[in-house]
Amino acid sequence: MVEPVPDLFVGETRIHDADGRLVAIHSGSVARLDVARRAGRQRTESRRVLATLLFTDIVDSTGHAQRFGNARWRELLEEHKQAVRREVSRCNGTEVDTAGDGFFVRFDSPAHAIEAARAARRATAPLGIEIRAGIHTGECELEGNRLAGMAVHIAARIQGAAQAGEILVSSTVRDLATGSTIRFADRGEQTLTGVPDPWRLYAVAD
Repeated sequence: MVEPVPDLFVGETRIHDADGRLVAIHSGSVARLDVARRAGRQRTESRRVLATLLFTDIVDSTGHAQRFGNARWRELLEEHKQAVRREVSRCNGTEVDTAGDGFFVRFDSPAHAIEAARAARRATAPLGIEIRAGIHTGECELEGNRLAGMAVHIAARIQGAAQAGEILVSSTVRDLATGSTIRFADRGEQTLTGVPDPWRLYAVAD
């Protein structure tokens, strides 16, 4: 067996009959895979992207479930999901994940995310429910359709700090929206669970 190029081995088998005559020749090649190099290639498939992230959920969902009963609450949840998805699609958002009564959506711009949050709030109000939303723009790890990283964590914590019916955004989103017609109300610096430093948050004004 010989190695004409690194990690590629070529072998040859010769078959002779009883009289020593050559009757068959078989050749083949084998490639050696470097596990470390292969893992490196897989890691490069994960890349960093800048995205605006929107998280929403229904305020007091447990109380609603108790008041409406399981059957009606399931119907409301489905109506809520259809309404939010319709507005997300209209505002060019990409749904990343949905869990229970919450949405995680990716946008290319803060303005589109804010527009979608406002529209979703209006669309779900006739159902007798309120939603709250959190928006942040930052770099994320993109693996297929999956987003991860501190930016995702910050956006989720901002949503958790929002009041009923409120669309709360990070200072990054507010700065990027400078020059637009969107108005913000300063909510001051807040400590977000699991985030090293306080963040100044702003509520989108109606």
